[in-house]
Amino acid sequence: MESDQIVEALRKKGQTVEYLIFQDQGHDFLNPANRLQFFEAVEVFLNKYLGK
Repeated sequence: MESDQIVEALRKKGQTVEYLIFQDQGHDFLNPANRLQFFEAVEVFLNKYLGK
């Protein structure tokens, strides 16, 4: 997967990468549980970098 290669290259350069993989999904989040997990991760990310 191209995204795996990008993440690997960034990590080799010492970058922290937030990366989620949903084995049962393609490009869209059709599974409600995956969608919820994605939005929870987005919330954590935004709070970390933008604060509240």
